[in-house]
Amino acid sequence: MTSKESRLILQMVVIALGIAGSVLLTSFVFIPLPLGGGFLNFTDVFVIFYAMFFGPLTGGLVGALSGLMVDIILGYGFYAPFTFAIKLAEGLVVGFLFHKIKGKLRYIAPFVGGLLMAVLYLLPDYLILQNIGPVFINLALNVVQGIVGASLGLTLYLVLIKTKIRPPNLE
Repeated sequence: MTSKESRLILQMVVIALGIAGSVLLTSFVFIPLPLGGGFLNFTDVFVIFYAMFFGPLTGGLVGALSGLMVDIILGYGFYAPFTFAIKLAEGLVVGFLFHKIKGKLRYIAPFVGGLLMAVLYLLPDYLILQNIGPVFINLALNVVQGIVGASLGLTLYLVLIKTKIRPPNLE
């Protein structure tokens, strides 16, 4: 087996573990939004952590695939294609910014990703709710979810780095 094949297998295992963890946590710990669309959850913790620790593609795939699966499992199938695209974008943006920006300024990347996620959900929320008032209430709740997800994902990253655990080079 070549080094390239080994790295691909490791990347698939890392992504599969991230998806499994995210789907399990999000399927059991979620809060339906009060106005009929979507739910607050912890998928963003996984998206952000994986994007920072393993890179943008890994974070994006973990978020996109786990978010898609959770929407289907919990009966929010309408949101599934939107969630796939939104979580993929979130992971790609967080990972790209985090790995391209140098110094302490790179720690804003998780919050940029969390806010991006919240803003991108405006479209599916509006398509379902057809009323701008509830859409902006959901936006506020999604901002909270994004900030909490960014904070927890960043904390997990910092704890692992502080304990000298380093990610393998997957991308």
